[in-house]
Amino acid sequence: MANNATIEELRARIAAMESGSNHYKQASITRTNSIGKGVYNRQSCNTRSEVSRKAERTYTEEDAFRRITRVSVRREQSTAGMLRKLEHEGFSSDVAHSAVDRAVRCGLLDDTRFADVLVRSRLAQGKGRAGIARELESEDIDPATVEAFAETDLGDSHEFKRARTALLAHPPRSKNQREGAYRFLMRKGFDSHISAVVAREWSEQSIVTQGTQ
Repeated sequence: MANNATIEELRARIAAMESGSNHYKQASITRTNSIGKGVYNRQSCNTRSEVSRKAERTYTEEDAFRRITRVSVRREQSTAGMLRKLEHEGFSSDVAHSAVDRAVRCGLLDDTRFADVLVRSRLAQGKGRAGIARELESEDIDPATVEAFAETDLGDSHEFKRARTALLAHPPRSKNQREGAYRFLMRKGFDSHISAVVAREWSEQSIVTQGTQ
């Protein structure tokens, strides 16, 4: 019987809603607004509490060191890059430097190892030496001190050959062949002189090829 009474009550409410009962609608709106305000107030309190907790938290050297450990096991990091990352994430400069120094002593961070990996990776991607040098410098590493980079200094003729190989692998599709080739080579890290010469050769060769078709 109780179940039947509950079902009848639900049916009555539904009928009242469908018939457009103003009293029911007003009651429903009042309850909804009341609930909405309660939810909003709770959310506001939660947000303020969360912000307060974040503001009160002090990041320690141990926190920073654990962060370095998690990041460095995935891939090599430079000391300069790791410092930037930690400070960006809210660690103080003193804490970040202390944790990075500790990581260097433990062998987690090693600029020589990082530079070697970076150079070999970029060469495998067909990047130009000028671009690789700029990337090393952005990590506060002198390219002249990197053995793997010095090994790539095989003269301009070798770098010209690498630039031509890069263009053959990814020929530009722009209407202006010369401009497109130049932009592509610059993005690949070849210096402006090599990019300009190879781009001119490429466009001239393209014109000759089109003329013989």
